[in-house]
Amino acid sequence: MSTDIFLSYASEDTSKAVELARVLQSDGWSVWWDRNISPGQDFEIEIDMALSQARAVVVLWSVFSVSSNWVRNEAREAKEANKLIPVMLDEARIPLSYRSLNTIDLRQWPDKQSLLEISMFKSAVSRVLHNGVSGQMLKKPATTEEMTFSVRVASRVADMVAGRKSND
Repeated sequence: MSTDIFLSYASEDTSKAVELARVLQSDGWSVWWDRNISPGQDFEIEIDMALSQARAVVVLWSVFSVSSNWVRNEAREAKEANKLIPVMLDEARIPLSYRSLNTIDLRQWPDKQSLLEISMFKSAVSRVLHNGVSGQMLKKPATTEEMTFSVRVASRVADMVAGRKSND
């Protein structure tokens, strides 16, 4: 069965992970995290299966998670699958391959009520879940022909607005 959200975090960040899971679940989304693994189950197999089945992956970056091989590997898988939603919990130096991605800043949450950041977080999750694409991946660059066509169209629109006749 598919899960909406896979939550990746370091065990030292469990309290914040619990709170974020509650926020996500309160919006009706299903959340999978390693606390769902029953005794006797193979940890690696369960994580791999849940990660591949999740429609979105929320990675909580912190001073603890940046040095976790589990979190880094889960983030890499999510990024490659275009379903990564990175969240910053503290002043950690995010791994190099993720620094250029737009990251939700929850450093002050939940100590300071930050409705804007939580709203942005929920919006990012919703976008990935409904569009199947995270904001990290940009549209492919336009070809020269597409750019030339766009310039011609813009030029014609400008001429029409100015009341000039087009030369084409």
